[in-house]
Amino acid sequence: MTALQNAGQFLKGSAGWRTVIDLLGIAISAGIYIVPLYAIMQHRSDIAHRARIIAANNIINALFMVVAAIGTLWMLKRAFTIPQVFLTMAILNVLVSVYIRRLLPNP
Repeated sequence: MTALQNAGQFLKGSAGWRTVIDLLGIAISAGIYIVPLYAIMQHRSDIAHRARIIAANNIINALFMVVAAIGTLWMLKRAFTIPQVFLTMAILNVLVSVYIRRLLPNP
C-alpha cells in the first residue's frame, strides 16, 4: 500500500496535474449542464410548485449519487480499473443526457 501524499507531493508528477485538470473538466462540464437545467426548471414551472419541483430534483440527484457510489463500489470489487469506471460513468451520463433531451420539446 502506498503512503499518503500531501498536495505538493501529489502535484510534483504529471499524473497529479492530469488528475487536477480532469477533475476541473468534470466540474466545468457539470456546471454547463446543471445551470441551464435549473434555469429551465424555474422558467417552466408554475410559481406555486417551483420549490417542490426543485426539491424533487435534488432528491433525484441524491438518489443517483448514491446509485453511482454503489455502482462504483461494485465495479471496483470486480477489478474494474479507475479509467474503466470513469468511462462507464461517462457512457451512462451520455445515455441519460440523450434521454433527457428527448423529453424536451423541439425548439
